Amino acid sequence: MKKIMMSGISLAALCVVAVACAPEETFRSTGMPSNFGASPLPGNPPNGLDQQPGSLPSSTISSVPSAPVPPREPGSNGETPVVTGTEPVPAPVAVPVQVNPAPSQAVPRVIVKEDELVIKDEVLFVFDGSELTHFAEILLDEVAKTIQAEKGKFRQIQVLGHTDQVGDADYNLKLSRARAKAVCRYLIRVKKIDANLLSFDGFGASRLKDRSNPESEVNRRVEFKIVR
Repeated sequence: MKKIMMSGISLAALCVVAVACAPEETFRSTGMPSNFGASPLPGNPPNGLDQQPGSLPSSTISSVPSAPVPPREPGSNGETPVVTGTEPVPAPVAVPVQVNPAPSQAVPRVIVKEDELVIKDEVLFVFDGSELTHFAEILLDEVAKTIQAEKGKFRQIQVLGHTDQVGDADYNLKLSRARAKAVCRYLIRVKKIDANLLSFDGFGASRLKDRSNPESEVNRRVEFKIVR
């Protein structure tokens, strides 16, 4: 009996020594060694068994499209962008502004001299007539304004009529008087000038303005003489 017990103890001791001397094995949660079953070929580990926890297989990673990388703006990495080839920008020039510019003064058509009213444009008439043209009436409007402004500085305005040299002398004399009378009538009736300030007369073709061209229209005119 004692021999049997000693044999059992010796056998148990041998088993303990054998276990202690055996190489250490790695066990999975199932208690099986990691090299259990068929071993994989060198360089080709089975899919999913050699990945770290939380990682995807390489085939899955290659199939995921990468997000586009936005272009880097100049100076975004902290560096100062270098600008070359630029020209200096000229400083703005201040433009002087004229405040309340003076209105341009129109040249007067009627000028008062010592012995006459000088009209810039002649009061002309049509050939062989004493009717006033529209342009003649515009000029007479300016004459009326001047007479009203100068009233009290003269005694009378003499309106003198003229003709060109075409036709009979007596006829031209009557025509010249008719033209002077038409001017006085317009100033009195239309522009309300005092009739006592006006008188008229005619000289026919005896006082041509353009003697080089006796038939010129500039000879068919009237003048305004001042009596002080």
